[in-house]
Amino acid sequence: VRLSDFRSDPGPDVYVIFSTADKPTEDADITGSRYVTLGAIKATKGDQAYVVPEGVDARDFRSVGLWCAQYSVLFGAAALAAE
Repeated sequence: VRLSDFRSDPGPDVYVIFSTADKPTEDADITGSRYVTLGAIKATKGDQAYVVPEGVDARDFRSVGLWCAQYSVLFGAAALAAE
């Protein structure tokens, strides 16, 4: 998964996730969906790449987001786009 022209506010315990939610805008959209962690956020700005874990089919998910695991808070999300 490639995040291009990426920018986010910093926060504690933030991870990049795949979610089955179509257009998540609030915390309940994530907690009410199936999601999988792709890894801890690498930086708060710039292009980044994350590896989809083995056994995870990216086609099963609709969005990618930033999730604060410590507080169960969605920092932001976007629809997945195939390349």
